[in-house]
Amino acid sequence: MGDFLSEEILEKITKSKGRISDVVVNNLCKEGENFNGILKEVSFNFHEVNSNSTSRYNVILKFPNKDTIFYSMMQNARAFEKETKLYSDFFPSMEEWQKNKFGRIKYELPFPKCFYGNTTERFFFMENLKIQGFRIEQCLLKGLDYVQCKSVMEQLAVFHALSYAYIDSFNDEAAFFRRYEYLKGSTKEQMTEHMKMTKTDKEMLKLLKTFTNVLKLEFPNEEKLFKKVQDWIANVDYVVKS
Repeated sequence: MGDFLSEEILEKITKSKGRISDVVVNNLCKEGENFNGILKEVSFNFHEVNSNSTSRYNVILKFPNKDTIFYSMMQNARAFEKETKLYSDFFPSMEEWQKNKFGRIKYELPFPKCFYGNTTERFFFMENLKIQGFRIEQCLLKGLDYVQCKSVMEQLAVFHALSYAYIDSFNDEAAFFRRYEYLKGSTKEQMTEHMKMTKTDKEMLKLLKTFTNVLKLEFPNEEKLFKKVQDWIANVDYVVKS
């Protein structure tokens, strides 16, 4: 954790040299609430060199949870590397493309800005939308209502259309994937490699089988859904044992 909050790293957020003080770190979610990632709210004072001014920064730090049973699989799939590069490279590039095409950012992307991302150490800092009035909706159990679903779909539609136009601007899909190699999907061989058996994979498989039993108890009439889950786990079991 200390390596993420060094003065050298935090200066990459401020984009200038200075002195860091009064660093405060708060947890944003409980373990397991953010799938395989850990979210921290980080605030600090920044005293710029040759200036009497002091600014207070409040940002979000995200890094993978290495204690989860999914970590090795996510690491092999380069999942966190892809997420980091989406925020630090792909989204900013789409905004630059809009500036060149329209003279401005015509369509705001519904994603927080990334201040700094490190794919080697697997962490990135992004803006804290909480201080702008946004909140994390507790929808894991109760789900989204109609208005929220409509808003999400509208935002996805804009992003889908914008990304389609951006990819089309390359005039060649191969050229696009040469520029954004990390967006390529995994091949069947790579997925098999990702799922090779390890000690933690055995634990994951055990949990998945427990999950099917719970699913059957909670949704006794959803036979098709249960059959799909069973088939999927059988495939995982086959790959893991092969």
